[in-house]
Amino acid sequence: MIKKYGLVPVEIMPESENTRDSGALNAVIDRRLRRGGLALRKAFSRKVSITKLRAMKAEILCDIYKILVVSLGEPPTRFTWQYRDKDKKFHREKDLTPTEFREKFVSDENLDYVEICNSPVHKFGQVYKNRYGWQEIDGVSFANVDMDTIEKLILKQLKVGDSVKFYAMAGRDMPKSGYMSPNVYDFANLFDVDFAFTKADRILTREDLANHDMLIVAADIVDGVAQSYKVENSWGEDYGQKGFNVMSRDWACENLWGVVIKRDLLPEPVAKIFDRSPIVLEPWQTF
Repeated sequence: MIKKYGLVPVEIMPESENTRDSGALNAVIDRRLRRGGLALRKAFSRKVSITKLRAMKAEILCDIYKILVVSLGEPPTRFTWQYRDKDKKFHREKDLTPTEFREKFVSDENLDYVEICNSPVHKFGQVYKNRYGWQEIDGVSFANVDMDTIEKLILKQLKVGDSVKFYAMAGRDMPKSGYMSPNVYDFANLFDVDFAFTKADRILTREDLANHDMLIVAADIVDGVAQSYKVENSWGEDYGQKGFNVMSRDWACENLWGVVIKRDLLPEPVAKIFDRSPIVLEPWQTF
């Protein structure tokens, strides 16, 4: 997506209320998509032509674009950017397109990432692909590995100075104080009811969903093992410690679904997983 559409500096397209808190915007988009999806199904059942169906789809996407522009602003096609570098030298970049900016300031090497997941529902050491995927790297394949491998990859990437994007089941055991731990609420003793689920069972019953992305920026390491992580969230400075959380290792093992890792950091056994033909998962199959 970045290679195709490019990037712009934050000064050119600043944060807005809807980028800081996208809940209401997401709800509006979902409503339009559901209404559009229902209309498409009804039209298909009436044997409307594929040409007409595609025109209906285009109209839906136009509405989505209009909602995004009203809520976030319209991405610029060209812009001039002024900045000072680390040596305080002034620069002015004139009449750049987003793709020209990306090509000048972000190398292709910095875009070569892969997705590494942990789902005990499926076989480890195998590569998977969603037929209609939600994956963010090229919308294609992801390797399924054990949590020990993911923990090591997180530390390896942090040690080369790169943060680690991850997706997880957000909201559970995440109080506003920002401390993420599976022991933060003790519902079992409060209600005298056993709520224990394995991670696999939570995935199978859809108790868990990968519904949120966050960023690991640091780790507290003891004897080579991370005990907790510093996490940057996107819920504003009022949540956690000025927008940052502390994620315990136990929370990560229970709720983290996957990470985005630089390809050149993968150990050979993990890198070779991507040489295999992916197993394609249908929409109704749980990952």
